[in-house]
Amino acid sequence: MSAPQHAGGSEGSSIADRAGLQAERTDLSWVRTGLAVLANGGLLMLRQDTTHPSTLQLIAGAIALVLALLTLAIGWCRKRALGARPLPSALAASVEVALLAAGAVLLVGASLIALLC
Repeated sequence: MSAPQHAGGSEGSSIADRAGLQAERTDLSWVRTGLAVLANGGLLMLRQDTTHPSTLQLIAGAIALVLALLTLAIGWCRKRALGARPLPSALAASVEVALLAAGAVLLVGASLIALLC
């Protein structure tokens, strides 16, 4: 008798076998997000006059850098939390995500002000 197949899995694989990769997937998604924030901050800095950047451009670039580093730090913490066994009871990262969202709104505001001035 063969082992049951699961959706998206190969013969003999189980949910427990595939669950070990969730920490790596989470880490990769946080790293991608951090790199995207850093790239957007760099593009924001390059869009304007780079010979004499304004104070707002520098502030927006600094905000993007801090957001990128914060994103990478949160991703590292999330990977550690998901890699721990047994899993912690509270896995939601709602405070961290709210902090990043507030930083993103601040970055957009600083970017708009820098573009309009």
